[in-house]
Amino acid sequence: MARINIEKKVLLVDDQEVSLQIMAKMCTELGLPTDQALNATDALEKIRLNRYAVYVIDLRLPDQDGKSIIQYLNKHRPEAAILVQSSVDEAETIIDIMKLNIFDYIIKPIQKHHFQQLLHKAIEYSSYRLLVYEQEERFRTELARIREIQISNLPKFEAAKGFEIISAVLPVDDLSGDFIDGYPINDTTCCISICDVSGHGMASSYIGVELKGIVRSFSYSSPVPSKTIEKTNESTVNQLYKLNFFATLTTCYINHQDCSVVYASAGHPPAFLYSQRLGSISQLDKTGPLIGLPHNKNYFNRNFMLESGDFLFLYTDGVTEAWHENQMEMFGEDRLRQLLFENAKMGAKDLIHTVLSTILEFTNFAKLDDDLSLICIRKI
Repeated sequence: MARINIEKKVLLVDDQEVSLQIMAKMCTELGLPTDQALNATDALEKIRLNRYAVYVIDLRLPDQDGKSIIQYLNKHRPEAAILVQSSVDEAETIIDIMKLNIFDYIIKPIQKHHFQQLLHKAIEYSSYRLLVYEQEERFRTELARIREIQISNLPKFEAAKGFEIISAVLPVDDLSGDFIDGYPINDTTCCISICDVSGHGMASSYIGVELKGIVRSFSYSSPVPSKTIEKTNESTVNQLYKLNFFATLTTCYINHQDCSVVYASAGHPPAFLYSQRLGSISQLDKTGPLIGLPHNKNYFNRNFMLESGDFLFLYTDGVTEAWHENQMEMFGEDRLRQLLFENAKMGAKDLIHTVLSTILEFTNFAKLDDDLSLICIRKI
């Protein structure tokens, strides 16, 4: 990110030329050059072309309210130190002014000593704000790069011949603590995993990346997914427990020749299995405890077949624990099950889109409380 250069210069905005001249003289005495504007239109044009250390703005202007300038500055000049002029010295008015996200206010008529003191403090404040802004921008840039890496590492599932497999991840923050993975472990079998690390954000994301690599490494040598989960837990339990983290994990081995599936779940939300032949949807509960808790060793497998038109639907608890806009109920397993059953004839991609759009409508598109991940494995 290129460094932002801000000249120690003041923009004065007032509809009275005499006031502008008086303030400009006070600024000059402090060695601060100024630009001046008699109305909001002129001020906004100058702001678009320049960055100033301090903005002194009168709220009453002939063409627009001075608040429009402040709103523009808050959006496009986050480092701005804004001083507002007001002729009203009332507590309620001052409180309203301070809500505009400004540095300070000045009561008219302006007192020279007080004005110059505020200018000096505002210059220092602007330098501090700029430093914070640049640090935040660097942080956001790095987060965006990491997010791009996470997206680029989403599996493509090409190796699962005869299956349509679609996944989606919606992080509550820039980075997700969930992960979905899929890859061949031999000529006939693919391993597909979905994991949810407790919490969300950078720490959960880092642990998720570590777990993803560990699950992969053990899946190549483990004959069944329960062994993969068991070895993953054994190798991470001490570290996760000390860090107060845990994870839920579902791992499936899918044989694309005979369409058999071996399924194991470490404390993960129940999967849904739809049978087209039976016209029914069943629930697959966990087959063992969480990853990251001591003495968790007993994991077992479930075995079943996927026929043409059948699907297996996996998800993290961000799906079922999404809150309704009234904050009185969550989306829930029953609602998800009914939604999947009603739309069971859809392809995997359309089904994923339907579930996501229904959840977003249920929450009224509010910010999610937890990472949300889901995957549909449909036999073509």
